Amino acid sequence: MRLVEVRRVIKTSKLHERAYCQECGKLVDYSIRDEVVEENFHGTIVHFSFKVGRCKECGTEVATDNGYNFRRGDAVWEAYKKLKGEFIR
Repeated sequence: MRLVEVRRVIKTSKLHERAYCQECGKLVDYSIRDEVVEENFHGTIVHFSFKVGRCKECGTEVATDNGYNFRRGDAVWEAYKKLKGEFIR
């Protein structure tokens, strides 16, 4: 009985290690790396640190969870405000 429970946990955690890759067109394994990202935001190039999810098959950035894009957007916005040196609402 205990072995079945362990297998169930392993299967559940495996699902959380996969993300949809737009380049590959399927669910893939991914890795998370600390990177300095460069992005054009409102016509200004900004650089910011972010834990980026990367597809293990092709290296494309993938969203690792539901909040990934929100956190990335916040990081871009904070980098833009810091670069402009002003309080922007």
